[in-house]
Amino acid sequence: GEGPEEIGLKALSTKLGLNERIEFLGFKSGQELDDLISNAKAIIIPSIWYENMPLNMLEAMSREKVVIASNIGGMPEIISDGQNGLLFKAGDKDDLIAKLKLLDTLDTEQIGLRAAEAVKNLNADTHVKEIIKIYEQVLQ
Repeated sequence: GEGPEEIGLKALSTKLGLNERIEFLGFKSGQELDDLISNAKAIIIPSIWYENMPLNMLEAMSREKVVIASNIGGMPEIISDGQNGLLFKAGDKDDLIAKLKLLDTLDTEQIGLRAAEAVKNLNADTHVKEIIKIYEQVLQ
């Protein structure tokens, strides 16, 4: 995306020698965004806010992508570190860098398959059925 941290992140990328591996693309949407996600090795969600269940995480995981996310909010409830994605300490750039380096040693295809499996039932229909089941149990 874009924002006030863009210049600093580009400078950090250069400082760390990651320019050949990281490309800053700016804001994207629609088919262009879909194509980028489909062709990505991993999706990074570096939130410092306590996200409940970010849509970008669900979309990426459903597309069998490795998600590298902050270990706060609801993300660790879905992502099991090293199994169906990677988690790093929120706000800790060194931990994020370590996870990025770890990415080259992992079977990202298997992690992606497990990611898709983890989120396959996270949809409105399943949610409503589970709520109705709880109401029925309470009424009995």
